[in-house]
Amino acid sequence: MTTASSPSLSPPTDFADWLSPILVKELRQGLKTRVFVATFIIVQIVMIVLMGLQLISLANGVGSGTSGAFEGFFWGFIWIAILLLMPARGLSAISEETKANTLDLVQLTRLSAFRIVFGKWVALTTQTLMILASILPYAVLRYFFGGVDIVEDLKNIAILSSVSLVLTAGTIALSTAHLAVRIIMVVGAFMAYVVIGAFMSARAFGVMSGGSSIQYIGEWWFQLLTLPIYVLTLLEIAASKIATASENHAAKKRSLALLLALVLPICAACQWNDFGLAWFTSFAPVWIWIVVEALCEKSSDVPSLYVPIVRRGTLGKLAGRLMLYPGWASGIFFTFLLILFGVASFEFSNLRSGSPMKADEVLATRIFFVLFTASVISPVILLLFMPRAKQRMWFYVLFQLLTGLIYLVCSISADLPTGERTLAYRWLAPFPTSALLASLQKSNDLPLMSFYLTTAVPVAVLVILFLIVKAILEFRRIRVLEEHASLEANKPPVAR
Repeated sequence: MTTASSPSLSPPTDFADWLSPILVKELRQGLKTRVFVATFIIVQIVMIVLMGLQLISLANGVGSGTSGAFEGFFWGFIWIAILLLMPARGLSAISEETKANTLDLVQLTRLSAFRIVFGKWVALTTQTLMILASILPYAVLRYFFGGVDIVEDLKNIAILSSVSLVLTAGTIALSTAHLAVRIIMVVGAFMAYVVIGAFMSARAFGVMSGGSSIQYIGEWWFQLLTLPIYVLTLLEIAASKIATASENHAAKKRSLALLLALVLPICAACQWNDFGLAWFTSFAPVWIWIVVEALCEKSSDVPSLYVPIVRRGTLGKLAGRLMLYPGWASGIFFTFLLILFGVASFEFSNLRSGSPMKADEVLATRIFFVLFTASVISPVILLLFMPRAKQRMWFYVLFQLLTGLIYLVCSISADLPTGERTLAYRWLAPFPTSALLASLQKSNDLPLMSFYLTTAVPVAVLVILFLIVKAILEFRRIRVLEEHASLEANKPPVAR
């Protein structure tokens, strides 16, 4: 006797089908890790103990004297959990995949490098938000203890969560780097945090003047504007490290950097000086990182990578050579464009100011821009003689440190009683970075100013012209790839 088929009673899946596979994978693995489970449990235990002790102190009539201590413990532990423990998990997001040789399997799917990185970031931030959601009841409970502004507390939690999102994106970007680079960057970030904290404290206590530009960075609307851009940029940097040769992440990063730099001359023309300074302070690390990557990047020999740019015709090829093509050749012209925005900002600011600079000050500033341009791109000359070098960014940094050391030695010898200043600084002429540092220290010294004009500036101009010629020669080789890309772009679609 046959029976009618009954409907399936299988339990529903734990995640929806429309979710990204990498997100589901990371969430399943992340929610089972000891770090997340331990952090979640410890947060609950600490919050329960804090609320219990504060309730006991209030019952005994000593709450007014101990409320400050409980307030410090409450926010201090949230800082540790949200800004330290949870973002630190991103430091191994990509490196663990690389060690386990599972990243290649993920790349075999249709997921792009950015979707892989974005899925990891969403998974980590979701776990962070889960911990924050578990803290909200305790934040509301403190309201009934008295002396607590619940709206201000919720605002602080929102700010902490937004900063945590950026820190998580930053640690994921660092996870693609070597272990030594990760250690250096973490230590450097900690030192920058200490310096910025001391700087902000000096502003708050009135030790330093002109703190209105720094106050912009602390405004919620400024963070709402800048933090998503930071997240996008950091995830693009991480995606470019694991992307295949057919993906062009250089165009996305450089276009984003130029759009961010375009704000500076607009602010200078409209006399929004405080906002422009806050914008520059916020995104200077992004520009430095993208510029160094652009100058240290090798040219790609994959014709399919040039197809989307070549399809746009002559303007597309021009934009590609100025910034969109991966490689150091277009990276040099991209650097020129960024510095050009800086020069435009200076010129607009000088014209619109009530007290324009004197002629010697304008001359010193223009000398600075020439030396600065040469100092930024000069390590490329060294990299051209090492085409097979793998850690090209290391050579860039070491070259800049070496020229900084040369400046230090010349500066010490110039200050000796028996030293002759112009003769000592003459050794800096072949090294634009050293000459740049010397010009910043001795900008008001007229004999040295004339020395810069006759020696250091011509050397800097020669460095710039040499690299422009080398870039043009590199574009001749890229022209062959453009022709192959044009043929591929004009192919008729394959009938199915």
